[in-house]
Amino acid sequence: MSIHQKTAELRFAVIGELLNSPVAKGELCLKLKVLSEKLWKDPRTGTPKKYGYATVERWYYKAKRSPNPYDALMLKKRSDDGRIQIFDEKTKTFFENQYQRHPRWTVKLHHDNLVAWRPSEKVPCYSSTRRLFAQQGWHRNRTVVTKEKRSYEVPFAGGLWHLDFHHARRMVLMPNGQRVVPICLAIMDDCTRLCCHIQWFIHETAETLSHGFMQALLKRGLPRALMSDNGAAMVSAEFTQGLMRLSIQHDLTMPYSPYQNGKQESFWGNLEGRLMALLENDKTLTLEKLNHLTGIWIEQEYNSNVHSELKQSPVNKWLESEKVTRPSPSLTVLRQCFRREIVRRVRRSDATFTIDAKRFEILPLVYRGLRKIHIHYAKWDFTNVDIVDPKTKVILTPAYPIDLKQNSDRKRQVISEMKKDDSHDIPPLLQKMMSEFAMTGIPPAYIPLSETQNDSGHTNSNKEKTQ
Repeated sequence: MSIHQKTAELRFAVIGELLNSPVAKGELCLKLKVLSEKLWKDPRTGTPKKYGYATVERWYYKAKRSPNPYDALMLKKRSDDGRIQIFDEKTKTFFENQYQRHPRWTVKLHHDNLVAWRPSEKVPCYSSTRRLFAQQGWHRNRTVVTKEKRSYEVPFAGGLWHLDFHHARRMVLMPNGQRVVPICLAIMDDCTRLCCHIQWFIHETAETLSHGFMQALLKRGLPRALMSDNGAAMVSAEFTQGLMRLSIQHDLTMPYSPYQNGKQESFWGNLEGRLMALLENDKTLTLEKLNHLTGIWIEQEYNSNVHSELKQSPVNKWLESEKVTRPSPSLTVLRQCFRREIVRRVRRSDATFTIDAKRFEILPLVYRGLRKIHIHYAKWDFTNVDIVDPKTKVILTPAYPIDLKQNSDRKRQVISEMKKDDSHDIPPLLQKMMSEFAMTGIPPAYIPLSETQNDSGHTNSNKEKTQ
């Protein structure tokens, strides 16, 4: 209720009894004097307050002459309401440019900068500055938002899925006796609100994300798009490249903007308010038991109960809606998809390469001639490392961690045997050069030593020197 309505309600309560029971002639002054001496609750401050005789009399005659006393007693709207005329265009432009550069500043800080900018001039007061900012919609944004907020919903089932992690408000008991906070992964369809898969984990990693998301794909098929926040697991190379290989568009929310994934955030309130509330007295709750009960709750209550917005259950909405999902590949293919791709150089000496400080060797000899290789692997599983064709992405051969002990006893295979050439034929290139040199007619560019020696084996020049 606005202050105008509160004021009208107070005034009507003050003179209401005079309108309900008109006084006899000559008694009005006495009644007005009695009302002026009473204490009334001020609608602005909430403190007791008295109103003068003339004020109560003015209210009485204003209400008596009006066909609608309540509206007549309401505060009069100011003639300049909604207009701030004390700000010139230069000041408004200053505030507008400053707000665009610094939307996180308080109004007080904006006003202080105006005072510093125009120290020798008279500037509007701080209250007027606040009214200007409220009128222009220049609200303080702790996070810069450049787009308006709108509710949305895709028209087809499987057109968009939501995915998020949630830290529980209680702990579970581990086999070693420790208590840890479990983390829930949930995948929800936007059109039908159907929970495609839900599972509790201990850590929020790319491994747990891929593990849970693959189960949702096997249950409901491949969606067209997925929306998630910018968590480390969501933007990991294994997960993002896996979505790309499955042709699933990945939409990320803006930082610090959970409202973009609002349907998923609303689901967490339902989970905590219903399921976790039922388990609040279970002191021996384990992760395995929590996952079992969560699966039962999802299928028996959440997916089966009538949704407040859909006016039907999510599972019925899923069955009746037109779907744009695609059949999911096998689990083996999904595991091959959710891996990252890297490039490594092969060491010439022993045809090995390194991944995260672990050495791998290429066993088929036919691939040892490759200098650069493209590798698909997941950081949590080094038993599934493959060498792929960079163009077709076809798996060429698996790579295995090097076993130094086994290599010490393994018999070495012959890569290639050098053939001994016993022929005395002159190579074609040398024959060509000999033929071209003979055509020039130039004598050899040297003198044989035998032509300058005598029978005694000494050169003529040496004989002349001795004489």
